[in-house]
Amino acid sequence: MKNPLILLLAVPLLTGTGDESAEDAVKHAPKAFQSIAAQDLETHASKLASDEFGGRLTGTEGQIATAKYIADRFKRFGLEPMGERKGGSHDWFHRYKVLLKRLDPKSTGLFVGTKRINKGGAFFFRARNASMRLRGNFVFVGTAADDVLAGVKLKFRIPVAILREAKFGGGNVFAAGQYSAVEMAKIRGIAKRVDSRGGKAVVILAKAWNPALLSMANTLALYPGKPLVTEGWKDSRRQFRQPPPAIPVLLLGGDDSKAVISRLKLDAEQAFDANNELAVGRKSSSRAKLAYRMTTDKTEALNVVGCLPGSSPKFRSQAVIYSCHMDHLGRAADGEAFYGADDNASGCSTVLEIAEAYGKLAHDERPKRSTLFVVVSGEELGLWGSKHFCESPTWPLSNVVADINMDMLGRSTERVPSSTISVTPSYRHPKYSTLVRDAHDLAKVIGLKFGNADKFYARSDHYNFAKQGIPVLFFSDDEHPDYHMTTDTADKLDYDKMQRVARLAFLVGYRASNRPGKPRVLGNQNSW
Repeated sequence: MKNPLILLLAVPLLTGTGDESAEDAVKHAPKAFQSIAAQDLETHASKLASDEFGGRLTGTEGQIATAKYIADRFKRFGLEPMGERKGGSHDWFHRYKVLLKRLDPKSTGLFVGTKRINKGGAFFFRARNASMRLRGNFVFVGTAADDVLAGVKLKFRIPVAILREAKFGGGNVFAAGQYSAVEMAKIRGIAKRVDSRGGKAVVILAKAWNPALLSMANTLALYPGKPLVTEGWKDSRRQFRQPPPAIPVLLLGGDDSKAVISRLKLDAEQAFDANNELAVGRKSSSRAKLAYRMTTDKTEALNVVGCLPGSSPKFRSQAVIYSCHMDHLGRAADGEAFYGADDNASGCSTVLEIAEAYGKLAHDERPKRSTLFVVVSGEELGLWGSKHFCESPTWPLSNVVADINMDMLGRSTERVPSSTISVTPSYRHPKYSTLVRDAHDLAKVIGLKFGNADKFYARSDHYNFAKQGIPVLFFSDDEHPDYHMTTDTADKLDYDKMQRVARLAFLVGYRASNRPGKPRVLGNQNSW
């Protein structure tokens, strides 16, 4: 499967016109081109997709730490900061307001005395209910069927029900969403029946946190590790995309479920046995507290912007942008991170490697136009970071000649094998341009085929640049079973493929920077 790019001999530098054939452009590439290496890509991607950055959710500590990591690398590579102006000079960062609604970890959860007995868990409740506290003994209600609840006193108690899940057959986040819609209906049903019998809240236990349940919790619930993030400082974002339960629900899985079951003097086999009616009504010997408290933080999310000034007085006011997003989904309800290796540590590591290669160019090799490296946040939440950059740019957008965007380009699958990378706008798209055509010609020499990614044209950060009339080129692989799952880990990336894509992107931008003319739209064509 592996098809590493054959190392090229260092030869005299490019003529600087950008008009060489694709074969000559690769053959005569500057020495820095060869410094883009699979090993370095792996180092960056493994770092960014580690637990250290906690899933990089926009506006959280993990995303801010990610932005600082990227800015530090840009500085080491010899780039100049091109974020906001501070005291007459540019900062590395480009900021915008976000609101974080969080569950306070100290006062949220299940407590016996002062000890919290759950490590994870997901809360489902109506957004207007900012806090809750319920004290009482646990009481086991099994599946919380009507006939079961009829004989159980719920007042001043904490009902404990079980979620009898269907088996998740696997698949990507969309399959998980379909599965989760059914499970969420079960949760709402349990809550409705408990509510009708006077229960004020309910703890629901799952045997384990399977990927589909984690995906559901990520989308529909709140928990201490996953705030709800709103663009701006006005509390306007809805928590739920489905109707919330009638009463607050805490969903637990795995060891947290076992901790509650043990308080009821049951074991997991007894609790999840559908035919075990004797366990219904069992109370814990000690009282417990079920509580949550919402806090609201006005804060800022960060983009990072670095620049390599152009070498030509005539053209340096113009720029080619390399873009990607650094953010992902934060932590899951079991405490594990959504690592986001392909989405989008792969794109970030690619931009970092390209930036380092540009920084290594000899002075007389530097491109005529300036090169911007724009690493944004908020992509997963609606392309927020790139939108804010386009609304308040630190470089005039009228002087941006191209945007080359990297998002999810590290996986090799049956649909997009190691020999293939998908791009948009394709030759079938009305915004197909000379930028993409040049990339296709270079790709053939480097050892890559192009697939069609036009279905993603409006789904990543290049789109905000395209809306400004800027020619764009978006490299991506495709959706796969690990997309938006906690299983999107760095060990699954194809770093040899990423090396070829990064080298290709380097040369596409390098040639666009050196050509006298700007990239131009060609419209629909019959082929690449």
